[in-house]
Parts: sequence; structure tokens; C-alpha cells
Amino acid sequence: FRFRCIALRTRPLAPTRVTLKIVAMPAPAHPLDDLDAAEITQAASVVKAALAEDALESELRFICVTLAEPKKVAMAAWVKNDGPKPARQAEVLVTVVAKVESFTFIVNLGDDPSVNSKTAVPKDCQPLFTPDDCFLAEEICKNDPGVRAELQERYGMDPSSFGTTLICDPWSVHVPYPDLPELGWREDGKSARLIQCFLYFRNDETDNQYAKPIDLLPVVDLNARKVVSCSRQPGATPPKVGFKTNVNYHRASLETNSYMPTKHRAPMKPYNVTQPDGPSFAVTDGRVVTWDKWRLRLGFNYREGLVIHDATFEGRSVMKRASLVEMAVPYGACRFPQSQSLFPGCPEYLVVHSTTFCDVHGGHEKRVHCLHHTRTVCGIQKTRD
Repeated sequence: FRFRCIALRTRPLAPTRVTLKIVAMPAPAHPLDDLDAAEITQAASVVKAALAEDALESELRFICVTLAEPKKVAMAAWVKNDGPKPARQAEVLVTVVAKVESFTFIVNLGDDPSVNSKTAVPKDCQPLFTPDDCFLAEEICKNDPGVRAELQERYGMDPSSFGTTLICDPWSVHVPYPDLPELGWREDGKSARLIQCFLYFRNDETDNQYAKPIDLLPVVDLNARKVVSCSRQPGATPPKVGFKTNVNYHRASLETNSYMPTKHRAPMKPYNVTQPDGPSFAVTDGRVVTWDKWRLRLGFNYREGLVIHDATFEGRSVMKRASLVEMAVPYGACRFPQSQSLFPGCPEYLVVHSTTFCDVHGGHEKRVHCLHHTRTVCGIQKTRD
């Protein structure tokens, strides 16, 4: 058994204390298995204790807690029985919000949890965005006096209705443009944490806001908690926004459409796919997939998503590790500001997927991976884990 370390933290007027409680928990079966809930709690507790003095008056924001994968050499030695089983470690990315500082910790897990290393994130780098960051950017943007005044003057929008009618879509900044502030714009020398906010209009909560883009592009510094620039499409006359032109797909709003169908089409005939003998693949040990002459181990992490480990074909090693590290998807029109909407996959965001997922039999499960066999490939789909 390993032990879990839980930090119980309060915010009294006196200096903050961190109490560590030891709880027994079973060890994972394989070094490449994802962190379980107990290990995540243990890693977070160790980091909280390490930053207790620095964060007395600050909020700690955990960006991610994930498995720190063992080195390839150590894994190869263990597989061949030439070395010990690699120790479990966690990689923790955390921000001390009030101090505008971020750190990457490598935490030793197990019976004697401890900090293996602590590295400051360079000033010219920023941790990936969390849902909390996006909510904060939206709040700052909607309440900024300059943004509110410009929307009212440029489009005649009523600021009192912004809670429902104004949609703020936060994205990371990729391509610089002339009036984008420099990362080091602050006089105190602290780093800027910039996030741009694409704006849309909607008539109500079921309206499709993407049919009504607004050409203003506010940029928020999350560290300074203010809008630092607000760009617009070139030209004296703002582009027309079809405030009353509805283009909806929601069942409750179809009948309000201006030129799209106003009713759902008739149901299609049933299409059933059955496998009376079961699937051609097998999943063992929770992560090992065998299919035809292939054998591989699956993993997932916050940055890459699906990771394939130790893939073999007919017993011959094909690759030790494979993943899709980067994927850039340009969205929107070529004109500004939609030209700035470049989505780089998951590396810069903590994407929260739906908590339910429909499996091949039509059932719904929470936090599952779905593996299904098609005519040409094995497809893997995933929700949050």
C-alpha cells in the first residue's frame, strides 16, 4: 500500500497552517496508468504545503495535475526485469494569482510524498487557460465601461441586457496585430496574461449567437483584471449585424428562422449495426488493447489527449510512444477580427468535455472512453476522465 497525503487548509486571521493526514491506498498496477483521484489529492496537498508561506494571502489556482511519465530507459529496464519498477510521480502546474507567479512541480508520490523539483514558469510564458480564466475574462469584458460604451454607440445595444444578449468567447492570442499591447506593458514589470474576447449577439438563450458576430475584439489582461485594448474592423462604418435575422438549430427556436428550415425533417429509417459475436478487439488491465495482430497501451493527459504506449505488431515493437501534440485549426472569416480566431487544439486550454457520452449500444455513462471497431480502423472517442 501507498499512502495519501491530504492538506486541510483554512484562511484564519492567524498564519495559515497545513495539516497532513495519512491515509492508506493501493498502488496502481502499471507505471503508465493515469493518476487516480487519491494520487491527484496527494500531489495537490504536497504543493499546497510547499507554497503555504507564499500563498498566505493569495489564491492558488491549479492549472493541471497529471502523471509525470517515467523515463524511457527506466521503463525499458523494468520491462526486461533489469531494473526496479519506476516510481510514481506527478507533474503539477500551479499559479499564485496575487503574485502573478506560476510554477511547475514534480511531486514524488507514495509512502513518503515530497517535492522532487520546483521550476518557475518564465516571465515570457503563460500557463494554459482554465475554465475559471475564461469566466473571469467574460466578466471583465462585459463590465468594462469602454466596451459597453462602444457597443452602445456603434450598434445601439442596450448594456442592461448584456447578461443575456452579449456573448463573450475567450480565446488565447496567437497572431499579433498593430494595437495589441506588448506582454510587458505593465509598469510593475509583472507579466501580462492576455486573452482575446470574440463578441456575439443573441436574442435569447436558445438563439445561435455565431450567426451574429460583432467586429469589436477586446483583449483582457487577466493578471491586471482589465481590458487593455479593443480593436475593430477597419472602416468608419461598422459591418451590419442581423440582430433580427435568426439562423437556429435548437428545436425550440426553429420556427423563428429567417431563411433556414422552420421544422425538423422527418425521422430517418433505422440503421442498426450489430456484432453477434462481440467486438474483434479486447481490452485487458484497463488500458491494454489487442486487435488483430496489434497490441498497445492507451493513456490520456491534459495536453495531448490520447497517448499510445508500447505498440507492437506480431510481438515486434513498432513504437514506444505516439501522440498528436499540436493541431492548429483556423476558424472564422479572413477579415478582422475573425481572422484572429485560431484554435490550437487542447494545448492552450483545459477543455471540459460533456460529462455524459453515448456508447455503441445507446447507453450513457459518465467519464468514459469509447472504443469501437469500424470497417477500416479502430476509432477512439473520449470524454473527460
